[in-house]
Amino acid sequence: MFLLEGAGEVARHQHYARDHSVDDSLRQMGWVQGAIWSNRHVSESVEAMRAKRAGDFPPLAPLHRFSELG
Repeated sequence: MFLLEGAGEVARHQHYARDHSVDDSLRQMGWVQGAIWSNRHVSESVEAMRAKRAGDFPPLAPLHRFSELG
């Protein structure tokens, strides 16, 4: 169910690029990417790939339903 709720949220905003300028859309994607990607994790992923080893990442936080957050 968690994924479906997240997918619904994305679907509500899927036309951002259609409804905004290219500059606004690129800025929005920069914010989204900045919130999603960790430079430390991306760096570790690239280093691990080059060294042909598994990446060393901290455990993920447990998932919660949106309804449990507040």
